[in-house]
Amino acid sequence: MAKRGAPVLSGDELEGAIWKVVRKCVPASVIRLEQLHHSWEEIATKRLAPHVWPASIDGPALVLHVKDSNWLHELNYLKSDLRRRIRAHDPDVHALILRVASSSSARAVEARADAANRESERASMHAPRDLAPEATQKRAWLDAALNAIADNAREGLEDAPPGDLEDEPADNDTSNPRDTDDAK
Repeated sequence: MAKRGAPVLSGDELEGAIWKVVRKCVPASVIRLEQLHHSWEEIATKRLAPHVWPASIDGPALVLHVKDSNWLHELNYLKSDLRRRIRAHDPDVHALILRVASSSSARAVEARADAANRESERASMHAPRDLAPEATQKRAWLDAALNAIADNAREGLEDAPPGDLEDEPADNDTSNPRDTDDAK
């Protein structure tokens, strides 16, 4: 039973309050990455989504992991169309970096997709019945997004060497938004 005088928030107010907390605790790049993950099949199409996925965001650059070198080759031809589709969802992405993913990264993505599907189903089953379908979908998406953000942050902290949480460019990068004078 609610305490006397305790505020009761509507669905939109609750969503706003949750996002306020999330924005204070989670880096903007992680939130942007999770939003892309949530819409990835729509962005990349069902044909491409299983073979390429967002791995990280570094300012205006989105790093995409590609299943293997054959798909890397194919995606180099599709890069401008994919960039256009991504920018429709996140206008702050200006560069794509394609990398062949490690096998552990590919397995992690598959496991994460399975977990997200299970979590989304669970959240929609436990959503209050009196919510409108749109509110139920928002709640399921929000629950899944928050869980994915927490999992992603935990994995990133566990995998990173002490004192170093930034990705190093891989040898198979097809572009690098940060050109340095060191190479000259």
